[in-house]
Order: sequence, then structure tokens, then C-alpha cells
Amino acid sequence: MSSGVEPLLRFSEAKKVLGDIYTDLATYVDELDNIYKNAGSAILDHKGGPIEPMVPSEQAQETCQFRESIKTIMETFSRDNMKVQGSSEDTGYLLLEDDPVRIPIDRLSKLGHALSSDNSGLPAMGQDSLLRIFYPKGHGEGENRLLQNDVVILDSPGVDLSPEFDGWIDKHCLDADVFVLVLNAESTLTQAVCVEKSFFHRVAKKLSRPNVFILNNRWDASAAESEHVEDVRQQHLTRFRQFLVNELEVASDRDVKDRIFFVSSREVLESRLKARGLIKSAYQMEGHQLRALEFEMFERQFEKCISKSAIRTKFQAHNRRANEIILKMRSNVDVVYAVVSNVKEILENNLQNDAKAFNDCRENFAQFERAYREQMERLRAEVHLKVSADFSEEIMRLEAIIDRFNMPFTDTKDGILRYKKALADFTDKCVSSDLEARCTGGLMSRIWNLENDMFRYQTCSKCPVFLRKS
Repeated sequence: MSSGVEPLLRFSEAKKVLGDIYTDLATYVDELDNIYKNAGSAILDHKGGPIEPMVPSEQAQETCQFRESIKTIMETFSRDNMKVQGSSEDTGYLLLEDDPVRIPIDRLSKLGHALSSDNSGLPAMGQDSLLRIFYPKGHGEGENRLLQNDVVILDSPGVDLSPEFDGWIDKHCLDADVFVLVLNAESTLTQAVCVEKSFFHRVAKKLSRPNVFILNNRWDASAAESEHVEDVRQQHLTRFRQFLVNELEVASDRDVKDRIFFVSSREVLESRLKARGLIKSAYQMEGHQLRALEFEMFERQFEKCISKSAIRTKFQAHNRRANEIILKMRSNVDVVYAVVSNVKEILENNLQNDAKAFNDCRENFAQFERAYREQMERLRAEVHLKVSADFSEEIMRLEAIIDRFNMPFTDTKDGILRYKKALADFTDKCVSSDLEARCTGGLMSRIWNLENDMFRYQTCSKCPVFLRKS
């Protein structure tokens, strides 16, 4: 935040910056939640069992808590202001506490009487009731710097008439950033303001070191006693310093010079009205320039103090909560990252094991294929030799086979044809039967053994990749 910005603008700027931070946080939480939702369910290991969810349920639920926290803070944060209150409208109006009906601002004086009289035309209000005045913020020369920058002014008329301080303080003052005690130059902190002093004592007990300013108003009256004015001023300063430093303990001796001011609100008001052309002449007494400068000094110190205090009281907790959410989000992501890293390691190990098993199986299959082809070639050669040898023996026994043929011979053309055909069929049957009997024993057992080897290899435990895919 720029250090050159006017004090009152710092509050608005801080409000905007913190609002942007929470907007960004909400975006990041939404992105994180979408990533978690798209991460899917549990991953299966190489045996088909679940490893573990990519995003634990606790971390997934925590993102929803982040979203709700940010939403709640942004809603309350948008209502935070520093109770006359600025209005963007050109016409001012009044609002009673817990009543949305607007009351014209010109009825303020009548409503003021209604606070203590039996005026039945206007609502009655209790001693701790709050009347909200929405006054136009203005623009240009008519701009009100306090109201323009979200400052809300709370006046407490009658605080010296009611002893019910605690309830009033709890209800309206616990979120106050600055307290201003306005006194008249004719009086000091004596019995005339003892109740107001009691009020500030209660405030100091309830709030940690509240910011208190003292305005000694109507100091223009001192012009009539110019020769004693400095003595009277020092008298007031001594009592004010004792009140702030020793009694309330809300300021140090060094801070007092920026907390006590001697002013004439009438002189300042009429001077500014004259400068705007609203009146022709302004009330001024001797020494008015010094009183005007002191009032301007009060305004600067007030703006600086209220801006610093408002930023601290309104936004410090929100800023701390934002840091807490960021730290929790980081912890949340770290947990998920650890889980994902573990799942990644498991999957990488599974991949390596599967790749090794696949390569081993492929190598084994290649070895088996080579061995199978070699055996098949040997078996083919054996079959060829065996059949050739047995067939030669059968040819040698062909005469004996023919001798076993005992069909009668008829010396006719048809008889000869029938005889030749029957002899050929008989010979073929005998030779085939004898060859099958000779080859079946050894060769068929070799073929069956080779088929069994192939079957055992396809179902062996050394090929898990093939088994899963089948």
C-alpha cells in the first residue's frame, strides 16, 4: 500500500487490497477443489486391489471448510466500517435502530425532543438506542473527507445523564477506533465532567488502550483574557495530561502533544462557510489563525490515527485469518502431495515389475519357441526315417501279404478286374495297418509329450502378464 496516500484513503485502499486477497483465495480454493474432484477414485495395484484414494476424504472436506470460511469473512468484511454516516445520495435521511423506514433529515430536531418528551408523533427511544444519520458525502468543494472515506461518527449526547455506561459501551463502542472528548474552555476536568470522565474510565477498562483525543473547544473565549491565556492553557494541559497518562493510561508524555488541542469550532466552521461563499462574514477573535492551525493539526492527527486504528481493528483479524487459511491450504496440499507421491511410487514399482515380468516371459517364450521348432524338426526327421524304413520292410513282406489273399480267380475280363481291385484294396489295408501299428507307439508318445510341454508353458506362473490379459 502506497505510503504517500492520505491517511483516510489508506482505510479504503486496505479494504480493497484485503478484499482482493480474499477474492484470490476463493479462486484458489475453487481450483483446488476441482483438482481434488477430478483426481478420481482409488488406484488398483497389479493384483487388482485398491492402493488408496488419491485425495484423502479429510483433505477433500477441508477445502469445503475453506470455502465456507472465506465466504463468511467476505460477507462480514464487506460490512466493516469505521456511527453521522456517509450516504451516496444527495438527500440525507435518518434510520432508527432495527427499523428500515427512512425519516427525513429535517425531522432530526423533533426526533431529538422525542428522546426525552412525550412527543407521540415520533417513536420513543431508550437511553441506549442508536439513531443513524445518513448525510450526503458531497463532491467537489462540498466533499466531506471523513464521510467520503467510510468514516462513521458516533455522537453520545446525554452520556453524562445516564449511569448505564457498560451496556451502552458494549452495544455501540466496542468497535470504535477513536474517542473524542469535547470540553468547553470555561471548564476543566472537574466535577462538571466527572461523569464523562467515568465514562472514559469504563471505556479504558473494556478496550485495550483506546485512542482518546481531547478538544478544548471555545478557546476563542481566551481572547478576552490575553494576558493570562498561556497560564490557563498550561493549567488545562496539566489536567488533560494527568487524565490521559496517569488516570486512563492510554497515552505517553510524548503522545500527549498529538492528543490535546485548543480550538474554536465556531471560528473554523464560519471561516470555511465563508470560503465556500455560503456566508458573507465569519466570526473571528484575536488569535484565530493559531486556533485554525491547531484545528487543522487535530484533523491531520485524527485522520492518521483513525486510519491506522481502523486498519488494525477492522482488518488485522481478517489478515491473520487469511494467513491461517493459506497455511492450512499449504498443509492440506502437502498431505495430498505425500499421498500422490506414495501412489506414484507404488505405480512406478508395479510398472517396473510388470515390465520385467513381460520381458522375462517374452524371453522365455522365445527360448521355448526355438526349442519347440528344434524338437519339431527332429520329430519330422524321425517320422520320415521311421516311415521310410517301415515302408521298406512292408514292401519286402509284400509277397507274404499277397499270399494271404484268398479270393477265387475267374478267368474272364470282368472277373480279372474285380480280382485286381480286391487285391489292391487288401494290400493297401494290410500295409496301412502294419505301418500304423509300427509308428503309433514311439512317434505318438513323442508328439503327445511335445503338446503337453506347450500347454504347461502357456499356464506356467512365470507369465503373469499373459495370465492377466487372458
